[in-house]
Amino acid sequence: MKKLVIICFAVLLIAAIFASCADMPPAATSDPNSSDGERNSPSVLPNETDTSSEVSKLVFAEDDTTEAMFHIGMTREEVKQSLEDNQLEIQPSVYGSSEEFVLMSGGGFITTDGISVMYDTVTDLLCQVAIFPVSETELCSSYASQKGLKIGDTVERLLELYGEPYTIYEDDNPYNPFVAYYYILPINLDDYFNEIAKVPRKPNPDASDFFLEAGKAYLRVNISKIEGDNYNKITSIVYEAW
Repeated sequence: MKKLVIICFAVLLIAAIFASCADMPPAATSDPNSSDGERNSPSVLPNETDTSSEVSKLVFAEDDTTEAMFHIGMTREEVKQSLEDNQLEIQPSVYGSSEEFVLMSGGGFITTDGISVMYDTVTDLLCQVAIFPVSETELCSSYASQKGLKIGDTVERLLELYGEPYTIYEDDNPYNPFVAYYYILPINLDDYFNEIAKVPRKPNPDASDFFLEAGKAYLRVNISKIEGDNYNKITSIVYEAW
């Protein structure tokens, strides 16, 4: 299931970044068991933003009116231009591929300051943007969400800013247990999904088992369940289309 693979890929990105800030993420090899998802009362994020938590550069806008570096549906050329405009550099490929090849042909990349970008494998449009830690020893990033959520914040801070999630997914992987909180974003993605619909795809018999409503933009916040200093803290902030 393509969209579950995206989740696994994002989780593995976290491990890759903690292991080495210079490595590209490994390919996903297994899917999470979506039956572990716990559905709560649906909630859609309002258009208001927390002006008390301002960031110098917003990675992704959580509404249709705010300017940001990236948005769902961007072409590779648009992403490349945004990298240049914001003076962002991508991590070198562990396979020795050129930066141009990674930008224009690869499935995605990570910048040196912890922004991950992924493309839809069929349409080649941007389908996911994420903020990850840049430190090998602690949860930290220079970026924040539109409402001010940062890497290393607590679950309590997440709920204070965003309220109860649309749904929760729990992964009890013994090596990297985590919980993912999902929020529906008030973003119009009609153009993106119209492009997706133009390309024939093989039906996925397992798609009905997943717990997210299709055709939406989501904010996914991953929270560590590893005992220690990082327990119940934010490890990544992910924006994606389903």
